[in-house]
Amino acid sequence: MVSVAYTSKSPRRPLSSPNKIMDFYLAAGEGQSRWRWTRQSPSSGKFADLRAQSESLDAAVAAYQAAHGVIDAAKTNVIDQKLGDLNHQLSTAQSELVARRTQHAQLLASRGPTASGIRF
Repeated sequence: MVSVAYTSKSPRRPLSSPNKIMDFYLAAGEGQSRWRWTRQSPSSGKFADLRAQSESLDAAVAAYQAAHGVIDAAKTNVIDQKLGDLNHQLSTAQSELVARRTQHAQLLASRGPTASGIRF
């Protein structure tokens, strides 16, 4: 099992770097992995033992995280990205609001004072 973590300060930065790293790793290890697979028979029980151990460790990690309020880093990255997207949308909306208020003020100024002296 291989895990690649990638963190970027920019939410728009492409994920090509970790993908390239994984492609290189997989290409380099393909021949070696085949050799190991042919040397160890899946029926030997070792794979079943390793799978059971992995599942047990995953369950222990999940229990620890739940007990101590630990947030999964992968979920945090997704949340950070969504917050970045929402902040960008908010900034765009605020800019549009300022532009529309300016346009509104210009239209009111071009109309001049109304008969009653009240401006809308």
